[in-house]
Amino acid sequence: MPDSPLLYRILGISSIFLIGLAIGALIWLAFDKIRSRQAPPPEPVTPIQITPSRETLFTPPAAPPISLPDDEVSSLRAHVARLEEEMLRRDEALAGLEAKLDGSPLAWPDPIPEAYQAKVFVERTERAIEACMLELELLRVECDEPPCAAILRRPRAVHSEGARWLNVLTGACPTWNDSYGTEISLVTDSVPCDGTRREGFTFLAPTWPDLTDGSEAALENQGRRFRRRAERAKEAWTCRTAD
Repeated sequence: MPDSPLLYRILGISSIFLIGLAIGALIWLAFDKIRSRQAPPPEPVTPIQITPSRETLFTPPAAPPISLPDDEVSSLRAHVARLEEEMLRRDEALAGLEAKLDGSPLAWPDPIPEAYQAKVFVERTERAIEACMLELELLRVECDEPPCAAILRRPRAVHSEGARWLNVLTGACPTWNDSYGTEISLVTDSVPCDGTRREGFTFLAPTWPDLTDGSEAALENQGRRFRRRAERAKEAWTCRTAD
């Protein structure tokens, strides 16, 4: 067959094409083998919660019992007894000092005279404030000890010995004087409220001539108790709400 340049050209192109196909097939096979060798994706891990049981927790060993000789036990008990006795003596001494400062509480007699009974005292005090036009406001009555005392609010914070209400109450108010006479026990002061504002505080009680035996010691104790009661009333004072 005679040589033909066209035929050789066709055969050359065909050979190149076949070689390309073969190379592509080899590359695809190699890639497939590599992909097949890759590890599969890991499965999700479920967390496991472990709760320690009571047996697994650390328990410190129990302390061994302490054993002391009998003579040491007796010595310790005697020491404790001495300390208790000393504390009792100190408590008694403290109670004695408090009694000297604040006096001994007074007991209500039996029977109680009508004018000094709590209900009657409240009624007559309210009636005296109204009838005698006293510039006072009765807040409450304290009857922890005899005699009952009126806790009063004054319109003016500064107390004056010449205040009208005091002069009237001690001599020109029959509603009060007919029951309690003209002598009174009185503690008066001012109480701070809201920073700069102050209110007038008065702790007032009628005299009770037969309450004690009239001795100097009894009268001093009665005065101490009255002042201590007034201090407690002042400490518990509630200011009026500012407008």
